[in-house]
Amino acid sequence: MDKDISLLTEKQKSAYILRSCGMKFSEISKLMKISENSARQHFLIAEKKIKEYENSNGIKEKDLMPLTIDINLGELKVIISGLKNLKLFMWENLIRKFKSHWNEELPYEYTVAEKLLERLQDICKEND
Repeated sequence: MDKDISLLTEKQKSAYILRSCGMKFSEISKLMKISENSARQHFLIAEKKIKEYENSNGIKEKDLMPLTIDINLGELKVIISGLKNLKLFMWENLIRKFKSHWNEELPYEYTVAEKLLERLQDICKEND
């Protein structure tokens, strides 16, 4: 198993490792002293987190290549307005999704939108 499990909680790590070793959820639940459903949930959440992490890292590598695009100041202002709305939408969804399970690590898409918004606002100020 060559997956990065450092982003998982201890219970998620345990369930993921045990399941990856071929154990059934009933066996995992007995070993971890939790219900079978909890063992399944810890595993599924771990699997989802790992996939999201792997996908976001794949996106990062190819998305770092600079692009050249001709836009005017009016178009730039529309893009900035859209990014502000996107950030707000993503933030509200994060709050709803994580509630009390917030681990202070923002998703890749949110951080990209935030950094891009800052850069575009600087360019807009320079040219306004």
